[in-house]
Amino acid sequence: MGALASPRLSDREMRIAQAAIARGRFVIREIAEATGESRDWVNDVAKRWQVLGWLTQVQRNASGHQIGRHLTPTLSALLGANGSGGQADEADKAD
Repeated sequence: MGALASPRLSDREMRIAQAAIARGRFVIREIAEATGESRDWVNDVAKRWQVLGWLTQVQRNASGHQIGRHLTPTLSALLGANGSGGQADEADKAD
C-alpha cells in the first residue's frame, strides 16, 4: 500500500488550529471564543483530531483540573503542509 495523501484542513479547522498554536494548547472554551465557533463543534473536532493523533488526551494540572490538549508534531507538520506559513514553524521552534 502506498503512502496516504496528506489530509487537507478546512478553513474552519485551520482557524481553530491556528488559535491553538497562538495559545500553546487546545482548550475548547478558549478556541471557541477566539474563533466564534460553537463549543460543540470545536469539541467534536478535538475528539476527531485526538483519534487521528493530532492532539494529545486532555492534560491535567497537579490538582487534577483539566488544562486542555496539546498539538502533536503530526498536526504541526500538517499545518505546514496546508500552507499555514510561519506559524507552524514558530510553534516548532518553541518546543
